[in-house]
Amino acid sequence: MAQKPKSNQPDFLKIVLIGMVASGKTCLLNRFTEETYSIDPGTLGVDYKKKIVLCDGHKLKLQIWEIAGQERYRPLILNFL
Repeated sequence: MAQKPKSNQPDFLKIVLIGMVASGKTCLLNRFTEETYSIDPGTLGVDYKKKIVLCDGHKLKLQIWEIAGQERYRPLILNFL
């Protein structure tokens, strides 16, 4: 079986955090991407952050999206599904 040639470009992965209001999505996102912890008031609308991680010797470029949990943002969630 042929293997994909190695390149210096990291593989790309999009992650979407969806959950109820005040469930800790913003805290989780900040802790993972910035290695900080703070209690934020929350997200209004949509936010995203990027991070490159090394997994089993492969670079992964993560694009992590967070969608606010209020009911009025539910149509945005359908765009990511």
